[in-house]
Amino acid sequence: MSLKICSVEGCGSKHKGKSYCEKHLLRFNKYGDPLTVIRVSSREHGEICSVEGCEGKHKGHGYCNSHYGRFRKHGNPLVNVPIAVFVYDEICSVGGCEREHVAKGYCSGHYQRFMTHGDPLKGGAEISGRNFDNNGKCSVEGCRGAYKSRGYCAKHYKRLTDHGDVLKSSRNYENNGKCSIENCDSEYHQHDLCKKHFRESNLSRLQVKVYGHKRRSLKRNSMVNDFTAKDWSKSLNHFNNECAYCGCTDKQIHQEHVVPISRGGSNTITNIIPACETCNTSKGSTLIEKWYPKKPFYSKQRETKIYKWMGYTVNQDTIQATLF
Repeated sequence: MSLKICSVEGCGSKHKGKSYCEKHLLRFNKYGDPLTVIRVSSREHGEICSVEGCEGKHKGHGYCNSHYGRFRKHGNPLVNVPIAVFVYDEICSVGGCEREHVAKGYCSGHYQRFMTHGDPLKGGAEISGRNFDNNGKCSVEGCRGAYKSRGYCAKHYKRLTDHGDVLKSSRNYENNGKCSIENCDSEYHQHDLCKKHFRESNLSRLQVKVYGHKRRSLKRNSMVNDFTAKDWSKSLNHFNNECAYCGCTDKQIHQEHVVPISRGGSNTITNIIPACETCNTSKGSTLIEKWYPKKPFYSKQRETKIYKWMGYTVNQDTIQATLF
């Protein structure tokens, strides 16, 4: 099978379409003739602009950047559009505005309006930038938060975008901070519900489900993931079936990762100890050396036992990893 080439005489390039190679096909589609060449290179015109009296560096089609821009926009590089550097005063040019100049003769507020609406005076009576009337503070009475947007601080601005009212928040003030369930006087916890009713709701189940998915994913992707039921039994026996932190036995025991999985901890026997629900929840993703010594039930003996279970050698106040 012979290779099909361009039909233009003297061109041996590979056929692309309409009997032409890619280069000649592009010319044919653009100019209607595969032999038409409209190109002015810097080699043909030198390194400077071809306009008489202009010594600007060549940009394209024989022109410098300024004349090339005129050529592209107006079709004539000599069109009477002056290339000038505007000099503005140090303050905004809008009458009555004495704020510092930023761009195109306007302050930041009027410049933003100009870019958005094409008119620096359009968009309201007051500048929508920093809230200068309140010294850069939130306009809500009694709030001294720093300005964020629309005259409000970050907290009130979020309430405005979430609820349409700067005075309404996720805390259910309409029920005086109480649960929205009828005849329930418990304190608000989340989503207009108290802790009990929130846990019974589908929202709580969804949160637990999402958290479970994330945690299982972290376990699967941990450096070591070989923890088994036999390993859990060994861990319970080593710590006498009690919480390794506080020593209690009357609470539900959880599998506690000493180095949290979210911090790169492994899902292996030396990183998992028994802990009561209170300690496990309290520690969360905090490192043991920053959390445990601050607790009233802190025990140097239990801490040493934990470190030894993890494979460390403890000598007085020194903890050393055991490599072999």
